[in-house]
Amino acid sequence: MNTKLNCDIVLDLLPSYVDGLTREATNEAVNEHLRECPECTEALKRMKEPEKTDGKPKEEVNYLKKIRRRSLQKGFIVCAVIVALVLAAAAFKILYIGEVARTEGLYSDISVTDSTVKIEGVFDRNGSGLARVVFSENDSAVDITIYAAPKCFLNEERFSDEYEAKGDVKEVRVNGLILWENGEKINQNAAKLYSLKIPYMGHIVDDLKIAEALNIYGQLGSFANELHTAEEPYGWSIIFDEEFIPYRENEVHAVMLRNSCVLIALIDNLDYVKWEYRAEGEHKEYTVTAGDASDFTGRDIKEFSSSVSQVQLLLEKLEMSKYGRMTLFTEEVFFMDIENNSGANIKSAEIDCYLDGEFVGAQGTQNADNSDISEGDFFEFRFVPDCFPPATQNYEMAKFSFDLKFTDEYGKEYIVCKDKKFPVQYGLSYRFSLSGDSEPGFTLTEK
Repeated sequence: MNTKLNCDIVLDLLPSYVDGLTREATNEAVNEHLRECPECTEALKRMKEPEKTDGKPKEEVNYLKKIRRRSLQKGFIVCAVIVALVLAAAAFKILYIGEVARTEGLYSDISVTDSTVKIEGVFDRNGSGLARVVFSENDSAVDITIYAAPKCFLNEERFSDEYEAKGDVKEVRVNGLILWENGEKINQNAAKLYSLKIPYMGHIVDDLKIAEALNIYGQLGSFANELHTAEEPYGWSIIFDEEFIPYRENEVHAVMLRNSCVLIALIDNLDYVKWEYRAEGEHKEYTVTAGDASDFTGRDIKEFSSSVSQVQLLLEKLEMSKYGRMTLFTEEVFFMDIENNSGANIKSAEIDCYLDGEFVGAQGTQNADNSDISEGDFFEFRFVPDCFPPATQNYEMAKFSFDLKFTDEYGKEYIVCKDKKFPVQYGLSYRFSLSGDSEPGFTLTEK
């Protein structure tokens, strides 16, 4: 058999031959041809040792590099498009779709005229704005869902919207809270309390949600809890950590009587609330039963949980504010009268006030005719709730303290006392005596 190969076949085989991919018999045939063919031998040499360039640029295209470059460019473009789409989707979700707004910090006013439901609302300084409003209707009830988004030019704090109901409207809910029922507007805290009502008191987490909505901690301080559920009657003991000074006891009773009524109304099987505390070194406890609460409100206390409007009525009967807690003082006042029994003629005096060590304000006093406050004369400071931060509760006045200084007839300033701790209470007047002189100093004592 003739195994000699011609040049065309050998040139086709050379790439595989160089890479060692040909069989032994093929290799022998190629080697035999190469011994006799200088042209194919030169081609093999060029394959093994690429031809050197002379340094001049050659106008040739590396196809694989070109394909690779194009693939990278396409990859970058695809990645950029994907990133842009993801960012656009995120922006759409955050700024337009938004998330269901928390009821805290969202205030809504509902009005219903014939079958038109109108909502006006505002996000109260919590960094949120309106994303969208969604209305739905079922069995004479209109549900309004408010979606919030970070405040920006697209999402304003204030908003309003309307909905035309298909039939009669008996109830309007905003993010789950009933804010309008049978022609009556419902304040937000009554709606919140109604949403928290429970049939059984055995789960302390659910119990404490109601206590939190009533702001018992904010009014009277921290407390521990004991649930009495082993046998009827079922009860809840609230044990305050703080020892109350005597004048606060009436305040504690007034606040806890009302809070107990709400707790008994909203927890179906709660029969009594007991609160415990210490005052003047003694342990004290008081109990409000369901019967006591019924007597205090004038009707069966459990009936007040039958509807949200009844919860609102209960808060009104208990003289609790729209925030669901007792208004502890309104347009009340206390005075600090200081008699000058010192050897100085006082031109003006100034007092800096603190609550629990935090500065809350200052006020000054002097005679209207700019005359001296001489020995035996009085100067007076008058305090009303506006002198203190909004929502300051009466019990916090137990942590009142003050600095007092005055300027004498020669314009010299004297500091009488600094951070003098003195519990105060609205409705009372406190009298002090200023004694001493510039040497060794002035003293302020309570009369």
